[in-house]
Amino acid sequence: MKRLLPLLALAPIAVSSREARADDTWGYVDVLSPEMVGELRSHTYDLNQQVDKDTSQFVGNQTVGGGRFLGGGFGVRGIVGGGNGFFGGGEAYVGGGRITGADLPWASTSTAMHYTVLGEVGWALPVKELLSLHAAAVFGFDGMRFDVANPQAPVGAATTAAGGMAAAPGGFTLSRFELRAGVQIGVHINLYKVFGVFADGTIDYDGQYRIRFGLAFGCPRDGSC
Repeated sequence: MKRLLPLLALAPIAVSSREARADDTWGYVDVLSPEMVGELRSHTYDLNQQVDKDTSQFVGNQTVGGGRFLGGGFGVRGIVGGGNGFFGGGEAYVGGGRITGADLPWASTSTAMHYTVLGEVGWALPVKELLSLHAAAVFGFDGMRFDVANPQAPVGAATTAAGGMAAAPGGFTLSRFELRAGVQIGVHINLYKVFGVFADGTIDYDGQYRIRFGLAFGCPRDGSC
């Protein structure tokens, strides 16, 4: 019995230690909607021609230089961290919008679809339980797809002639699928209990940058919920 007394004395300390570690856990669920995607460099797109209702034919590759995508949609990001400030998370998003300022051999473009699946690891710094700043490494993939029409010389017109049909709205589609890897800087602002907002900016290795903001739900690091 005497040997058990030291262990019994340490039991409350162990329990409180486990509770402290549990209380150190923090995280957010972010609702992704508006975003701006910009390109500092050119990207290679696949050009497909719609042969009939259910069939499309690959025609070739075309380079799209620069441009900006401004749109909105729906996605969810989950972030979970510990008392040391390090966190991990993941997200999935799909949205629609318009591309402006891009250099491509087509006069008209349709509404574009942009989708992303990303993971991230990083570190967060709380500021007086009101907000949390974070820096993270981001990795995953994204894609873009939109229809083009009214070809302009030389590439668009030559491609249309090679395809064997006149250009028509929806007749040709540009699409790409690429890996993503970059760095992100962001902030979560705690407004009331578990309700808040977030904003972040990301720059990738190939010159793509993304700016987003939206609603956030969760507990900040070292904050009260």
